Amino acid sequence: MAKKEGMLVLDCTSHNGFISASYYDVSDPEKPEKCTGGFPGRPWKGEKDKIMAPSSLRSPAETYSVGDHSYQFNGRGGLSWSIPYVTGVLALGWQIAPDFSGEKMRELLFQSAYKNSEGNQFINPPEFIRMVQSEKDGKK
Repeated sequence: MAKKEGMLVLDCTSHNGFISASYYDVSDPEKPEKCTGGFPGRPWKGEKDKIMAPSSLRSPAETYSVGDHSYQFNGRGGLSWSIPYVTGVLALGWQIAPDFSGEKMRELLFQSAYKNSEGNQFINPPEFIRMVQSEKDGKK
């Protein structure tokens, strides 16, 4: 129903979703060209029709007792971590161009992705933001 209303739906399933798992190089996490498809210890070549987004190597905040805050390092996660990452990148794009449709933003995610020699497409937030701004300004 949401798709019929023109909403962009981010889904963890392989049959409906367009997001796949990847992890970054811990020594250079800002470079999409150093990302690897899959999970640490279980890399894969990926699915060429999907955008690969970080799903592992995370340090989330946690609180178990009031006033006792800490962090936890997780070496391997799943697509449930990739979805919020992609959502955040899309939200940055909609801050620039709130009138862009979900489909337009999806197209820009794929157009801006870093493509490796195997044809995998890794999310590239700085390039995505640049392309959203360019499209908004009519510069393509």
